[in-house]
Amino acid sequence: MMRKSWLIALLLSCCTLLSAQEPATVLGRLMAANQPNSLKARFTQTRHTPLLEENLVSEGWVYMMAPDRIRWETTAPVQKVSILNDDAAGRRFRLPAEKDFSATVLEGEGELALMLIPLRRDLKQLMTQVVVKADPKTLRLRSVLLRQEGGGWTLIEFKDVKTDVALDAALFEKGE
Repeated sequence: MMRKSWLIALLLSCCTLLSAQEPATVLGRLMAANQPNSLKARFTQTRHTPLLEENLVSEGWVYMMAPDRIRWETTAPVQKVSILNDDAAGRRFRLPAEKDFSATVLEGEGELALMLIPLRRDLKQLMTQVVVKADPKTLRLRSVLLRQEGGGWTLIEFKDVKTDVALDAALFEKGE
């Protein structure tokens, strides 16, 4: 669960971190555009590990409520709910911040992409690189690719993103 918690915390930070110009300017713009009070979106998560022949694919919904609540609800291939909030399991977590990564703007047609290299030791143990892609017009997050040592990676793609929507606080109270 600790690994899943870090993945979810990183996802939240990318949604709040998200801004060819200077990387710091782009990162700042993405951060400003991705700080809604609440968020609801469909996701597809593809996980690759060199140990398996096929990628593992799951789908579901993610719900976020500022400043630090996430519900990660997988609906296929199995149903599972993970909750991360300020008092989850009595532990406090520290979201990665802009200063925890070095950023490089990647050139691409039709989207804005940033490559983030972790600078914090605990983040380096979880990933070697994060590639965040956003819509160039709205600056809204489209996908997050997390690369790991040994060739593994996780790609999370977002669809039907709705921001500043009314969410019931009970969504963030129970996890399985």
